[in-house]
Amino acid sequence: MKNFRLILISFALIISTIGLSQVTIGNDTLYRSAPVNPYYGYSYTQVIYLASEIGMSGNITSLTYYAKPTTIIDNSNDWIVYIGHTTKTAFYFVDWVPVDSLTQSFAGTVTIVGGQVKIILDTPFAYNGTDNLVIAVEENKPGFNSYSDAFYATATGIDPRTIGVTSDSFDPDPISAIGMGFTEPSIANITIDFGTTGIDNPTNKNTVFNLYPNPTNGLFKIKNPLEEKITVEVKNVQGEVVYKETSKTSILPIDLKQNAKGIYFVTITSNDENNTFKLVVQ
Repeated sequence: MKNFRLILISFALIISTIGLSQVTIGNDTLYRSAPVNPYYGYSYTQVIYLASEIGMSGNITSLTYYAKPTTIIDNSNDWIVYIGHTTKTAFYFVDWVPVDSLTQSFAGTVTIVGGQVKIILDTPFAYNGTDNLVIAVEENKPGFNSYSDAFYATATGIDPRTIGVTSDSFDPDPISAIGMGFTEPSIANITIDFGTTGIDNPTNKNTVFNLYPNPTNGLFKIKNPLEEKITVEVKNVQGEVVYKETSKTSILPIDLKQNAKGIYFVTITSNDENNTFKLVVQ
């Protein structure tokens, strides 16, 4: 009976952790300009999400935006996503967060399914849980869709937490957009996915792999007991690849002692499945 109770408790804790691994912010059905405005040929927006709304820290691995179920974005689907920390709580002037303080986390073609655009980040973003979060989306495909194609947003009272610029005649890149644009007292409805809430294994889907020791002095090993063919890629918090290797050995030693101390993200790819571990080098 004790063992059965322990299993139930453990299962409850797992369910609790899974429930905390993502947060959805916004539930209104207003039509606003973020993340993109499909009615215009080009757009660039930034939206501030408060730390109090997010309520957790960790490695952000995907974002989901919500639109009218009938929305089409075939002419508005070339996105670049930047993410960063900010102390701003709103855009009271046309005061963009400089793009060079943000991390490019995704670049590519997005698709909409059932009124949802889910973006799996190329580079997970390590959110500290203390600062507010700014998410910027640049849309670069020429052409536009209909006025009726729109993303959902939620009002934020008198606080303009969206800043943007749209155009049919020129592509407002993040640098040239400085000094122009508009603000809106709203935020784009979004789900932010942290994979798991634990800092050691933020997107670990496959428990067959193990990384140890962690924290480390720079020397660590990856345990691959099934001797699968794996590709290991290590990135720093700026998204730069500092190590990459393909291996089929059961134990793969890795040396990062020549790299700076700090946080790294180790992605193990096997059979088209990615498993990302957060590594602390101290």
